[in-house]
Amino acid sequence: MTKFMQPYISPGCHFIDRLESAAVLRQTCDITYKNTNGERIKTQSKIIDVHTTDGADWCKLTDGMIVRLDQIIAFNEIRSTDSDWIDISQSTSAK
Repeated sequence: MTKFMQPYISPGCHFIDRLESAAVLRQTCDITYKNTNGERIKTQSKIIDVHTTDGADWCKLTDGMIVRLDQIIAFNEIRSTDSDWIDISQSTSAK
């Protein structure tokens, strides 16, 4: 597993439920996340697993990438802003 300098901040059960639902339904998802170098990575992939390891939640993508959930910036129509998840399909002020 990759080590992160920042402590883990859970994105919350509602967001984790959405990721798990996408995994169960085998949906292809648009995911933007920060890698360990802080670079934004955009990918379109299926989530094959959501799990907890080393006190943090992770998801594994079909390309083999494992992403710590607090490093996800956007997932389908949902994006992260200061650790709060908002549904941008419902927002008129999406950034």
